[in-house]
Amino acid sequence: MQKKLPAKVGKFLKATCVQLLSYCNPDCEKAGVATQMFMLDDLVKHLATEKQHLREARAQQEELKDRLYKKKALYLKVLLHCLGLLKQMACKFRLEIQSSLDQFKTKYFMVKCNAYFLKFCDNEMEILSETYTPEVVNVHRTIRDKLQSLLTKEEEDLVISHRVLLEYEIMGPEFEKVVEVYTKLHEKIKTHRWMLAELNK
Repeated sequence: MQKKLPAKVGKFLKATCVQLLSYCNPDCEKAGVATQMFMLDDLVKHLATEKQHLREARAQQEELKDRLYKKKALYLKVLLHCLGLLKQMACKFRLEIQSSLDQFKTKYFMVKCNAYFLKFCDNEMEILSETYTPEVVNVHRTIRDKLQSLLTKEEEDLVISHRVLLEYEIMGPEFEKVVEVYTKLHEKIKTHRWMLAELNK
């Protein structure tokens, strides 16, 4: 029985190899046994080459993913720096203006700057969402904390904008521009509240 077992195993393996060869090259069924063995040897070499190509492709894919992640992180860092400069310039400009009319214009520009700031923050949230995976808990916390902070800040800006609307309703076209900015700001706050609620589920 021990002598028959290796023979049966060899026969089974040979049949399996022939089936695999037939699947990859249907024409091999018409060839002789010797030719099939040569074709099988070529198939093994071909599969080994394809396997190596697959490994190289996967390694290249991982490298590209790593580069993309680093570029996104760099973009986010530069974006946050630009936002900080924008806020500083807006505050400095506001302090340098003295007359009441210029004060109104400054408030209007501040509201406009806040609208642009919110737009940049939306881009920031999009970047964080793209890089977020369920396994990275810290990213989830960053998104949630950032949304909460952003929501609080924009609610404060909304109160300021509302006061501007009440004070300068008689300004005509300028008032309509402020109303438009106010409306967009209000819609952005609704969106961030919804995003925050989804993250907290």
